[in-house]
Amino acid sequence: MEKPTIFFDMDGVLVESNDRHYDATVLALADFGIALPPNARELNGQGKTLKDILRHIHVPEPIIALIRKKRDEYYRKLLRDGVRWTPGAIETLRALRKRQPIAVITNSEWEDVLVIHEMIGIRHHVDLIIAPSKYKVKPKPKPYGILLAKKRLNIKKTGLFVGDQPFDIHAAHAAEELACLYDPHHRFDSAESDADIIIHELPELIHLLAI
Repeated sequence: MEKPTIFFDMDGVLVESNDRHYDATVLALADFGIALPPNARELNGQGKTLKDILRHIHVPEPIIALIRKKRDEYYRKLLRDGVRWTPGAIETLRALRKRQPIAVITNSEWEDVLVIHEMIGIRHHVDLIIAPSKYKVKPKPKPYGILLAKKRLNIKKTGLFVGDQPFDIHAAHAAEELACLYDPHHRFDSAESDADIIIHELPELIHLLAI
């Protein structure tokens, strides 16, 4: 069987940044006297943005814009305070890149990608990073970032997209790719997941593909 090309999400898969993003959101909302709904993480996993969540609790649009700006400022400061690779990420990228180009499809702002690159040099370890604000594509769970990556890298065969959120799995399937759920903390019930493959450590991909 032909080995699939591997695509990656960035935050929470290659880079330990999810907690920093959450903390930045909490800090920004506190500046405006607003608390995140208890189910905010679940909604984010479904692909809901901060704007969607704040609209749901009836925060006025002008305030939402100010909160997002403040959140981004806090987030980039927290990234500069010490973002790092997830365990096994560098090892996995080096092994995979010997046989194929590596693309990352993220919902992060391009400015966030640049800060992460400034801190850990992520662009030196992959061939392409697709971010909605850079390439003018709709974010996951829409499939367009994955499809654009395949087009730009001239990849015709079916790929395997590795993500850590339900919206990553939905994006992969919408793009007619295989979906791999990276679940290092065993947060998801495998019986309830729509993923084709579940891994708990990134180097499992090396063994899975027998590289």
